[in-house]
Amino acid sequence: MSEEKPKERYLPELIVEEYFGLPDTMIETNDIKTDYGQLVGLVVLALEKYSSLNEWISVEDRLPENKQVIHCFGICSIHDKEGKVYRARFYKGDECNKQSWIHGPVEVKNVTHWMPLPKPPIP
Repeated sequence: MSEEKPKERYLPELIVEEYFGLPDTMIETNDIKTDYGQLVGLVVLALEKYSSLNEWISVEDRLPENKQVIHCFGICSIHDKEGKVYRARFYKGDECNKQSWIHGPVEVKNVTHWMPLPKPPIP
């Protein structure tokens, strides 16, 4: 007797199945399968749209606008050996002053990456 080979599954299908708890028996029925296919499509679109919201930008590729408040990854104190994420304001600087990333009263050093702050929630 030959063993049945499991059906190859795509990540969005597995995410939907895990999140919504749809058992295989329900997925195989015609009505649910159509809805399930549409749901998988929506999950793929959502992943494509929102995955870019969590992308760090290298300071070598691009810098924030002058005085823009951002999240940055760097070192803020002598106790900070590995770096952390800080909310900071970026200052472009000029001929006399270097660029700086200010977190409260201190400067964040060795910044390697940054990202814009997310939009605030709508009440």
